[in-house]
This record gives sequence, C-alpha cells and structure tokens, in this order.
Amino acid sequence: MLTFSSVDRNTFDALPELISQIESEVTTDPLMITMATHADRYLAAEVAESEARSFARDRQLHLLRSV
Repeated sequence: MLTFSSVDRNTFDALPELISQIESEVTTDPLMITMATHADRYLAAEVAESEARSFARDRQLHLLRSV
C-alpha cells in the first residue's frame, strides 16, 4: 500500500522512490495500491486528484481515496 496525503506534497513526491525501492527488494511483481488520504480536504490539497489519477494510471496502479 503506497500511501500519501493529499495535503502534503512531499508524501506524494516520495512515491517514485518508494516504488523503486519495493521493486528492487522483491523477486516477483508486487501488487501495489495507491491510497490518497485526506481526500475530503480538497480545498487544502497540495496534490490535485487529476495528478494522483495520472500518476496511478501511468504506473498501472489502483488509486483509492480516504477521508
């Protein structure tokens, strides 16, 4: 589970490095799911929903949102 906060850009920006680390440590393709927390705080969001969706789509990940 790759979790980031919609209201904290740094957590989103750290995802590519986290994905690389996970992929380097496993021998099979892991099932990875992206979870955006604080999705209800869209007025304070530092990561747009469209950007998160694009990130997930480009990497063939599922994107979930939590409030």
